[in-house]
Amino acid sequence: MECNATRLSWFLRSKIVAINV
Repeated sequence: MECNATRLSWFLRSKIVAINV
């Protein structure tokens, strides 16, 4: 579960960064 949450967090962060750039 923790691993999945971390992966999701990274994915969301990547999306936000892509939008910012």
